[in-house]
This record gives sequence, C-alpha cells and structure tokens, in this order.
Amino acid sequence: MKKFILNFILILFISNIYSQKIKRDIIDEFTDSHIIETSWERMGLGGFYRFKKVNGTYYFNFKYPRMNVFSVAEGAKLILKLEDGSRLTLFNSEYEISSIGAGAIGLVSSGTWGVSIYYPVTELELKIFEKINVEKYRIYTSLGYNDIEMKSKHSKKLKKSALLILR
Repeated sequence: MKKFILNFILILFISNIYSQKIKRDIIDEFTDSHIIETSWERMGLGGFYRFKKVNGTYYFNFKYPRMNVFSVAEGAKLILKLEDGSRLTLFNSEYEISSIGAGAIGLVSSGTWGVSIYYPVTELELKIFEKINVEKYRIYTSLGYNDIEMKSKHSKKLKKSALLILR
C-alpha cells in the first residue's frame, strides 16, 4: 500500500511538472481584459517562454537569464530558424533592462540577471510555430547576439504551446 501511494504521488508530481497547459484564463476585474497564459517551458538552453493572449492580441513572452547586466531595445529581434530553412522574426515591444531574477522561473536562474520580453505575434505566426519545428534562434541584446540551438523535445513543446493558445 505504501508503494502504491508513493507511486501515485510521484505520478501526480511528474504530470504536474511536465504537462503543458493553460495556466491562467481570467477576466481582469478592473480592466475587463480577458487574459490567457500557457505554462512556462524551456526554450533550448537559453531561456523560458510562454504564450499569452490579452483581448485577442497574442504575445510570445520570453525570459532570458544571463550572467551580466544587459538590455533589450524596443524593436530588437528574436530570429527563429525553422527546420524548413525559413526564418521567423519577432520584434520586442518595449525596452527592457535586466534585473536579478527577471529571467527566472521559480528558483531556476533566480540569482542571475535577466529580462522578461514580450514579442507580439500574429495568429499566422502562431500557426507557423504550431506546424514547423524551430532548429535554433538568435536573440539580440545590448551585449550583441546569441545563437541558441533547440533540442527536438523543446521544439515539439513549442508547437504544443502554440496550439494551446490558439484553441
């Protein structure tokens, strides 16, 4: 019986950690804005992302932790190289300066400098995310740019997240 209970708790714990889901679907009581957010997922070894929808406007919210102070300019690019050779370019919606823990999800990277960037995305771009795997991406900051490889499992999760926010 002990073994059964431990296994059950372990299954609940693992399914909670690794399942992608809509984390928040609310109507803000002050603004009447309808806000939908997916769960946070890893974006290769470079950061974390989620999709967010506010009153029909979609965002790709990207948390990017680094060891140094940096900033991301308004209009700075995030270029995603897709497996078919095409590229999808997103543009940062506002200037962001790094702060301790801003690129963190829970305790992961909580002691490092980071930013939380919002890239507006269209429904068409979300459908591209949903259909084509991302091989790597390039993020532009005040320190230059950084190219980051995407593992297949992370790319598949990105596709699932795009599907979740579109439904």
